[in-house]
Amino acid sequence: MTHRDDFRAYYAADIRSAEAPVIDAAPTDAVMRRAAWAVADVARTVVRAQEVIGDGAGHIYGASAAGLIGAGDNGGDGLYALADLAHSGMAVHAILLAPDRAHSRALAALRRAGGRVHEPAGAEAIEERLRRLRPDVALDAIVGLGASGPPREMAGHAAGILEELRTPVVAVDIPSGIDPDTGVRHPGAIRPSATVTFGLFRRAHLLASTDCGALELADIGIGAPADDRGRPVETLTSIGTATAGALWPVPGVSDNKYSGGVVAIRAGSQRFPGAAVLASHAAVMSTSAMVRYVGPCREQVLTDRPEIVASSVVTNAGRAQAWVAGPGMGTGPETAQELAWILSQDVPVVLDADALRVLAEHPSILRRREAPLVLTPHAGEFDALAQTFAPAHAGLLAGDRAGAVRGLVTELDSRGVNATVLLKGRITLIDDGRTAFAQDAGTSWSATPGSGDVLAGMIGAILAAREGPGALSTAEVPRAVAIAQVVHSVAARLAAEEFGRPGSPIGASDLLGAIGEAVAKVRAVAG
Repeated sequence: MTHRDDFRAYYAADIRSAEAPVIDAAPTDAVMRRAAWAVADVARTVVRAQEVIGDGAGHIYGASAAGLIGAGDNGGDGLYALADLAHSGMAVHAILLAPDRAHSRALAALRRAGGRVHEPAGAEAIEERLRRLRPDVALDAIVGLGASGPPREMAGHAAGILEELRTPVVAVDIPSGIDPDTGVRHPGAIRPSATVTFGLFRRAHLLASTDCGALELADIGIGAPADDRGRPVETLTSIGTATAGALWPVPGVSDNKYSGGVVAIRAGSQRFPGAAVLASHAAVMSTSAMVRYVGPCREQVLTDRPEIVASSVVTNAGRAQAWVAGPGMGTGPETAQELAWILSQDVPVVLDADALRVLAEHPSILRRREAPLVLTPHAGEFDALAQTFAPAHAGLLAGDRAGAVRGLVTELDSRGVNATVLLKGRITLIDDGRTAFAQDAGTSWSATPGSGDVLAGMIGAILAAREGPGALSTAEVPRAVAIAQVVHSVAARLAAEEFGRPGSPIGASDLLGAIGEAVAKVRAVAG
């Protein structure tokens, strides 16, 4: 999910605190009705997409909606939404999963609107009812912010039936079975076509964006949460293309090949020369300043990009404002020695691929450092690092990914290391212990060998540029890393969908060739 503007997501408890005064000050159920109207509006859009007959005035005829209604306010949102759909001319059915705890006023409103109410006795009864009704759209109003763990048996069974019937589902607030804070998807979770949330995004909308369908945010009059002292609370942010374009470094009037920030790349080996080419070429495509290459693949690198300044030994590389090390280097003892020297430099360092494995096996090479260190592991590399530096967080990626990343960063910080961790995936997580980002690439076209080498080169170039005039502060390193990831994702999409085709698999070289166009596109969005 790539998007133009940044958006922020919050913990459930903070959202409840922000909602409470607004709900208390409003007339009874006014905020709930406003939220329900937004849900009904999305449901109507879903139904109209199926070419159901309408009269042009908002009425829909011959269509039906069914709501899976849980207890409390989330169920109340669903009941009021069904009542709104009934006023649009649709036949609506409320399937109460907790009849004794249904929202009484919303249930009465549904009945006044002519809605039918069903109280099935168990999972089999729900299945029979759904198969008989075959609604054009279903509402998931089972649980909301208070959700934890997998849906109960009846709800999980209903989710499976709706999926089998291919019924489009609109989730109210958050899909049932998705943890609102961690984004963990539990067995039996609803798979919606769209999710409508209210006022503020929940963390799960970023951490589990691929499980939420199309996201809609309805304004219900609440502002950003604050703590007891009025300070902003912790957020999880997703950087948009406009921010990436605005922050991408371009040469100024007085810039030269040095002032834009020189990045040095230690990558490649006789076995993996391609890694050297990909990382170095990516850096060239990301910056107008000098790119230095160090390693045994000078000939291949210079044949590919003759403007690169190449050498064989890291200590003779020349001055650089940032280093990248790891892609294709190998994991022998000489790699540990080179990494120890690179990590001794008082500039930002990006470690990827083999460098991460070596770091996990030789933790003594990582000493206190104030200069930023960016680690870019995939899941396997992350676990290797966690087993060495944060054993309590090893093996946790199948659950709370964001919590595991924060745990590793916290442990590194306790060692005096100023680290930012980028955990690769369709939804990439970036965290330095203070600021966290979750970036959905929107596609998985970049899941190809060498793609990470390209990303490492891009990040290094951005960090080198940010060491010069107009440099980012240390606290903004995660943002710089995030904008590199955004452009990397845009480049992957451009390469896969070249010439307007629906999309086809690409190699890292194709992604590499699209970086220039991706930078131009995000800069155009920024205006």
